[in-house]
Amino acid sequence: MYRILQIDGGGLKGISPAIVCAKIEEITGRPIYEIFDLITGTSTGSVIGGALALGMSASKLLDLYLTDLVKLFSKPRSKFNPANWFRAKYDRKKFQNLLLRELQDKKLIDVKTDYMATTFNLCSQRTHFIKSWSSHDSQRSIIDVISWSALSALYYFDKINAPDYEWVNDLPNGSVRQETGAVFQDGGQGMNNCTLGFDLVECLAKDARDVFILSLGTGDPDLSESYKKTSRARVVRQAINFISQARNESRPNQVRAANYVSASRKDYDICRLNGLLTKKQDGLDKVKYIYKYKEIGNMLAKKLPIDKLK
Repeated sequence: MYRILQIDGGGLKGISPAIVCAKIEEITGRPIYEIFDLITGTSTGSVIGGALALGMSASKLLDLYLTDLVKLFSKPRSKFNPANWFRAKYDRKKFQNLLLRELQDKKLIDVKTDYMATTFNLCSQRTHFIKSWSSHDSQRSIIDVISWSALSALYYFDKINAPDYEWVNDLPNGSVRQETGAVFQDGGQGMNNCTLGFDLVECLAKDARDVFILSLGTGDPDLSESYKKTSRARVVRQAINFISQARNESRPNQVRAANYVSASRKDYDICRLNGLLTKKQDGLDKVKYIYKYKEIGNMLAKKLPIDKLK
């Protein structure tokens, strides 16, 4: 069986999938990297995935979220200081120091199972998929890759410049051009806060059979609206909604596509686990709602298909 673990983005909401992963290791008595052939993630999912792929236990990772990350997210830069008015909300270096302390200066080639993280490049205007098994990426620092994916959100950390990063520009006429220099801004900025679509393509490319994908969300609000409210929307409100439309529809579209594939093929089994949040609870640094993220994680852990993990 070819097993994939996929983890959405969501900042502190990563507590929920971390709880699920800890439960998997408790039940199976095995580390995550021995259970899954591929781990993919965006933003906080790239943090969780990278740590687990390197061999960190899920219980230790969960403890880091509940202690170190909670402390860091509890201390944003003071807006009473005018010098911070045009700076990112958090000091990225403090988060990177935590990663360096726990993951050391490892490279992607050091992971114990295949690992992929996403990052949006403002130069190419598309998401890049950084793969541990790719000769283009295997020698990259895992701290850099996680930072590109998780520590470059505009409001929270600001962009990250990577002047030496090489990438291929696929031009509209079908030709390609080699480019150098990238500006990364969060893995989930585009349409890949959920990486189920990538996982399905990877399975197709590998001609994988007997596939099991465990897809872990970090909790999302219900974004649907009533006909009465939507039918009365004016142009300004429609324009505002248009800005986030592609990102909002990407996750449910990928989940529906994955479920369609699973229903159509007997050798593909896809388990999507996610929880429902209110719009107030949905945020990367909502420290006061940690109880809710823990509640969702414990609830999802009870729904695990144990027979697929042993």
